[in-house]
Amino acid sequence: MLELEKLQTQGPKLLLRGAFSISDLIAAGIFKTLTEIRTAQTSCGIKETDYEHVLDALLKLDVIEPILQASICPKCTNYQLTISPCPTTKSTCPKCGENWATQTIYMFKGQLSEIKAKNQDLPLFISSYLKQKTSVSTIFGEIRIYPNAQVETQTTNKETAEIDVYIPDFKIGIECKTQTDPTTPMTKDRLGGMTGDIINKHIKKYVKTGIENIFIVTNLPQTQAQKLETALKASTAEQQIVLKTVQVIPGNIETLLQFLEKLTKKITKKRQNSLRLRKATLKKLKK
Repeated sequence: MLELEKLQTQGPKLLLRGAFSISDLIAAGIFKTLTEIRTAQTSCGIKETDYEHVLDALLKLDVIEPILQASICPKCTNYQLTISPCPTTKSTCPKCGENWATQTIYMFKGQLSEIKAKNQDLPLFISSYLKQKTSVSTIFGEIRIYPNAQVETQTTNKETAEIDVYIPDFKIGIECKTQTDPTTPMTKDRLGGMTGDIINKHIKKYVKTGIENIFIVTNLPQTQAQKLETALKASTAEQQIVLKTVQVIPGNIETLLQFLEKLTKKITKKRQNSLRLRKATLKKLKK
């Protein structure tokens, strides 16, 4: 991190040189882009050390591989760009010996790469998590949970709605909505654009399938997520869109897990109560 802090003041030197050297400009630009990608990924609340542990674990599992690496020296502004699945692991600048800053971009391999490219990874995680957590209630009947579901609407033209996580027995739909840069200030225009996009592209279609409870999982900070939730509730009420639940979950791992745990308990309890009531009714009928 010290090397990155130094680059806040030393980096402009490389950019200034870049005005006369295309390679310098490319190096500085790529490094800046990779830094922004990393910042966006860690903004969900994961610690830097935990982030590195996740990368190490994925590398050991052989499910990701590096494709691009950029290193810049904060002292002499020497740089190195490497496009390789096996980039250098040097921690110091070969020119002056100073510790330099390195950013590496990784990609998933095989089928995981396709899943990530289609943004299907979060819906798959959420559905798998809920299935595993609710599996203890299978003695009361299996709970249907579908990721990336294509659901026919209840309209005359039979549209198809794509629902990220669909739980039909409880009329629940979970939409995973991530932003490229979640830390961008929530201006009035940005909030209005996000609200309109979610309602027109997702909520209206979800409602047409019979869904009454909609949860929006985002990578937004808590304050921005709350503003979005307030705007969505106001807009759905104004447009007379009838829903029992509209909730926005912010981009924090602990908050997401807490939400999933709470949803699991709610689903399990409702299923158990429903089946107990059904058994009691059948018992009375037999009498």
